[in-house]
Amino acid sequence: MSKKFVLIQVRTNSQRFFGKCLLKIKKQESIIFLYNRLKSKEYETYVLTSDNAQDNYLAELLKKNKIKFFRGSLQNVSNRFLQFSKKLNQKDILVRCTADNLILDKFFIKKLIYEFQKSKKDYLKINRKKSRLPYGLAAEVFTVKSLKKYKAKNKFDEEHVTPPIKRGRNIKNLIIKSNNDLYKYRCTIDTVFDYFYIKYLFEELKNSKKTKWFDLCKDLKKIKKETIEKKVKKVFSKLIIGTAQFMGDYGINNKNIINKEENIKKILDFAYKNNINFLDTAQAYYPAEKKIGKFIKRNRVKFKIISKFNLSNIHNLRSSLKKLNQKKIFGMLIHDPSEVHENNLEIIKKQFINNKPNFNFFGASMNSPNEYKILKKLKLCKIFQIPYNLIDNRWENILNKESMIHVRSVFLQGLLISNQNNCPKNLLDEFNVIKKKLNFLVKKFSRYDTKDLLFNFVKSNKKVDKIIIGFDNLQQIEQILFYMLREDFNYKEINFMKRKIGNVSLNFKCPTNWKN
Repeated sequence: MSKKFVLIQVRTNSQRFFGKCLLKIKKQESIIFLYNRLKSKEYETYVLTSDNAQDNYLAELLKKNKIKFFRGSLQNVSNRFLQFSKKLNQKDILVRCTADNLILDKFFIKKLIYEFQKSKKDYLKINRKKSRLPYGLAAEVFTVKSLKKYKAKNKFDEEHVTPPIKRGRNIKNLIIKSNNDLYKYRCTIDTVFDYFYIKYLFEELKNSKKTKWFDLCKDLKKIKKETIEKKVKKVFSKLIIGTAQFMGDYGINNKNIINKEENIKKILDFAYKNNINFLDTAQAYYPAEKKIGKFIKRNRVKFKIISKFNLSNIHNLRSSLKKLNQKKIFGMLIHDPSEVHENNLEIIKKQFINNKPNFNFFGASMNSPNEYKILKKLKLCKIFQIPYNLIDNRWENILNKESMIHVRSVFLQGLLISNQNNCPKNLLDEFNVIKKKLNFLVKKFSRYDTKDLLFNFVKSNKKVDKIIIGFDNLQQIEQILFYMLREDFNYKEINFMKRKIGNVSLNFKCPTNWKN
């Protein structure tokens, strides 16, 4: 008698949405949640992931949850399935599922297996259009014999596994009769919006992991697009795109200039489509201002812009507005607070009054907590931008006093996520000590990587209003969505991390003190 295997195909580095298999639904990572919906005594369920290092965290998670898994080629998924099937019998039945389709359940799978056995075909899938089912309610059934018989001929075949079998034409397109027309709906996770749809479906409509697939499909009609958009906007309103990189190589890890217009367009386009509507720039980032303005004009989009000015150039605000294609900006910040003195406070106040129609909020981009005292005397600053991160505890006093705290340097200009080859020589000994502590904390709190740890340390601080992150490429901004959606640390965990890191030298905390 043939055995049956349900195989969930997954990788962390999804091209459409990085890390989606690790985001939680009802307090479980989505891959674990799906596994629990699919598992049955009538067949064996395996997760098929890659042997790439990016999937090490996923493999550990599966092992911890006692879920059977197999690791194979990252790019050649067809080969991954073939390697898994090596010791199976020719007549054994395989059901291929993908980890982004969370509405699937064991009842749906059993139905497909039953129809496949009855059909005597090489391959079976749902005819979604005639069944009037939502996009994402899908699985494929075939035998080991068919998998081995029909070989992959190109990269598309290698990635999608079953096209060669379908070209054999001995296939069955199953029609499942339904009283509801759900064809226009989605129930997969390809984007951030999809994730919030599925999260809402299970968590706010009170469905459980045991709710049957057809009941979940009906509930898709209850979810309003506007509700999901509000939720996405609320989450990502905390994020600001830093644009210093638009000038060229900024930060310790960025050796590649990204100021090509096409790269900047991709970053800004992705940000806007995902409701990341804030940009941080500066008059000193002259090429960046023009590129932002050009993108805004060409695409007819709106961003809330915060820009920084040296005191000697505040009178040129209107020139910057023209380059940015803006009538008014969200925030105007003093770029170098060391320029503020007791004897020029009145001059600054006058400049503030003259320029007030051109911005909503005034503030300062600080480098040292010592600058705070003189800035408070201005009695004008609402936004305080500070370089705050896990190793820098100098800012606690300001965090507790002000409401509009914008944080930059979460990764300390990339140093904390770098390797020792990029570390300034005068910091190397301290760098190695700090890296060991960070690696310990990543493991202790089951974080995906150091970025996850550092970003969510800052995000978890309720006193932080906005977080500024610069990006060297599109992949980095795609990944930051994953980190944004990861769980916050609690108060106890934050204090443990601070104690573990301990005191760090001022030389290390301040990039102005670094030496090559």
